[in-house]
Amino acid sequence: MHQQPTGHGGQRSEHWAPDQHRSRQPAGYSIAQSLETEINGYTAASSNAQNAVSVLQTAQGAINQQESILQQANSIATQAANSTVSGDTTAANADQQEFSSLISQLDQIAQSTTFAGVSLLNGSNAALTFQVARKMPRPTTWSSL
Repeated sequence: MHQQPTGHGGQRSEHWAPDQHRSRQPAGYSIAQSLETEINGYTAASSNAQNAVSVLQTAQGAINQQESILQQANSIATQAANSTVSGDTTAANADQQEFSSLISQLDQIAQSTTFAGVSLLNGSNAALTFQVARKMPRPTTWSSL
């Protein structure tokens, strides 16, 4: 003869199978499902927000490099404009060559800066959209990266 497991004081302990729990506690099960859905929504929103931060950090790093290059180009242009030796074509040609090289670097950074295969600085994306809240009438959009 099979005996039922007993708990403290000889009372029968029940082992709840998921199906038994749903049928005996339908309101509790419904609440648990609703909370699980809500948690999943917050988890997705958090992940999306982290991705958005990573995209912005990637773009910011590239923009910082471009800023440095632009400062160098400005120095070269200022130096060329203030040159006291007007007949020194060798110096002018060197300045022009360095300036052109810096502009090429700017273009290369703009063309190669991507996140997960999405170009960030080459002008091909007018806006990037991220859903960063569980429920939101409109997703968050960053324009003109």
